[in-house]
Amino acid sequence: MSDLLDKIQRDLNSSRAEFDAARQSETRPRITKHGTILIGKDGVRIRDFSTDRPGDSDEWREVIVDWGLSQLRNARGLLTEPHEGLRRYTEAIRTSVRNENWFAALYLALTMPDICGALENPSSKIRNRYESWFKKYLGGLYPPDLFSASDCYYLRCSALHQGFPTHRKAQAKRFAFLAPVPNISMHCCFSKPEEGKFVLLLQVDIFCTDIVRGVERWLDDVVGQEEILKQISGMLTFMDGRSPMDLT
Repeated sequence: MSDLLDKIQRDLNSSRAEFDAARQSETRPRITKHGTILIGKDGVRIRDFSTDRPGDSDEWREVIVDWGLSQLRNARGLLTEPHEGLRRYTEAIRTSVRNENWFAALYLALTMPDICGALENPSSKIRNRYESWFKKYLGGLYPPDLFSASDCYYLRCSALHQGFPTHRKAQAKRFAFLAPVPNISMHCCFSKPEEGKFVLLLQVDIFCTDIVRGVERWLDDVVGQEEILKQISGMLTFMDGRSPMDLT
């Protein structure tokens, strides 16, 4: 859809340029009846429009093409993804799950509450925004007496910075991640020894997918917040070294 809209906008821009030379007066025609702008292989065709100055063919066509461009810009806001930068991250998690690259899936998933929290509340403390995001978008899936927002933050700290599945402040003695087994689900359950803390069992594909879905719900919530979307558009990505690179 994005490619199609880009092509339509290029065609309309091309038609718009053809009429620029015809502008000789600051008083422009006004559209009195809206019709249809057709984009085809043979160019742009305008049908069923009327203006208050139909005799000025170049100028009224220019006004109509300007109107078409404004409609296209509005359509892009509805039909395209303004947060494509973050979709690359969630798609990377999904791809890693499909490929059973569990370390890549888990480690990137654990960063998503960090990233979303920082985009939405950049001035908040890291732990506060991480836990707040978890409570809102994942809290309903995980009983807090087994795996709370604080536990997820502790897991994030120990796993990302040290590579360990334990944290001295967590409720669980250890977080044990399980690879999926066909027709069996073992997620968010525990094994408790006779003494001491329990071991929390988390199925890695389910856990990562839950976080991805949380990110998608968060994106729906911030879709109208221009400052957040602007920050998302500038997120880290990878350039194609085979193509001309824009380093501005």
